[in-house]
Amino acid sequence: GLSIGAGLGMQHLMSTAMAKGWRAHLRHCAWALGLAGVAAAAALLVADVTVRGSGARWWFASLAVTVAGFLAARYQPALRVGTAVVLILVSGCELTLARPLGEWRQSAPSVIYDDYGPVLDTLASEGGRYVALAGYPIGPGAPGLPVPDQLVGRQRDYYRAGFDGAVRAQPMAQIATGAESILGRDGGLYPTASYLEWFNAAVVANENLAGGVFASPPSTWNFAALDFTGVRWWVSPDLPESEQAVLRAHHFEPAFSFAYIDVWERPEPSITSIVHAVEVIGQPQDRLRRLEAGFDYGRVGVVEQPPRVQLGSSSSTDRAVVTDLAQESIVVQAHLDEAGLLVLADPWYPGWSVRVDGKEADLVRVNHTFKGVYLPPGDHQVEFTYRDRPFEIGVFVAISSVIMLAALATWRHRPGRRPRSHMREWHPHDERSHA
Repeated sequence: GLSIGAGLGMQHLMSTAMAKGWRAHLRHCAWALGLAGVAAAAALLVADVTVRGSGARWWFASLAVTVAGFLAARYQPALRVGTAVVLILVSGCELTLARPLGEWRQSAPSVIYDDYGPVLDTLASEGGRYVALAGYPIGPGAPGLPVPDQLVGRQRDYYRAGFDGAVRAQPMAQIATGAESILGRDGGLYPTASYLEWFNAAVVANENLAGGVFASPPSTWNFAALDFTGVRWWVSPDLPESEQAVLRAHHFEPAFSFAYIDVWERPEPSITSIVHAVEVIGQPQDRLRRLEAGFDYGRVGVVEQPPRVQLGSSSSTDRAVVTDLAQESIVVQAHLDEAGLLVLADPWYPGWSVRVDGKEADLVRVNHTFKGVYLPPGDHQVEFTYRDRPFEIGVFVAISSVIMLAALATWRHRPGRRPRSHMREWHPHDERSHA
């Protein structure tokens, strides 16, 4: 019924509102293509689209589909059929979920979504970044996942399948709790390309950082890089004695266990450092090779451009402490005896800016994918702030469009204006008939 009604209503709209004749269609299509070109150019200026990556191909493909759909909609049959198909698909999906054996009737209670278990609860409440190794115990002697007694049959299966990711604290499962994954304080929704390159080159290779699935044992990780990123927790299934010794050598100690997961903890390393020596390396591949195992993150920073200030010598009294950590701002209190570079182990991304003692400063890209700023001697308050300018532009365009449409509707329905449908069109034979 909805599909038929929408098709008939669209047919009436097309027959009364759209211009007749091939010239009118051609003129409207030209306007549509022009507006699509302007919109595409504006979107490319603000969108995060890589020119040579798959993102650009998908973006242009979606633009082509949009333009083709608009052109097809200029003809009544295409618009009626398209509208009916969309509504039929939506109605079919709704009816599928509403059937007597729909999946929503088989799901476990809300405990799966409301209770994330002691592992994520601890990581979120205590704070600090963590590494989680993937792994589910198999075999008849493996410990199982504790299941609430009130869950039976299919609900127990749903619980085991849905709760496992929370028990192992896999990235994506931690976002709702605010726990900090290896990607940093943003929750690790998805790594930037430069962070992914650095991680594979400097931390551990051939791991699925985007999916947060790590399988390499501790002995294969570069702990100098982990110390730099401020990793406090190590979450993994039971490890062999040799791998446990590796964690203890880097000051990790068992904190607690839950089900088949062991949680290790150490004093939280700082995510800030002050260095007084820099190496200028312009080429990305050369930077990545330099940042591999053996690089001293606490004494040297790798930058892309020569510093504009003369760096001094390091001092035992240099310090940098994070005093406020939020999603879009980070505040650091720093003290230096001589000029140096403050390095923040938080991913660099367009849209971030920095202020030193309330004044704008140049944000430096350090160690291929992190933030930094040069500081003179003395005590300073450094504030890193993020502004999503493409989002702000989108909000402005959306609000402006609503205002323009409202103004147009008000103008079209102003008092005393005759509806266009009541106006009689002029035809050449009118003059001949009068003559």
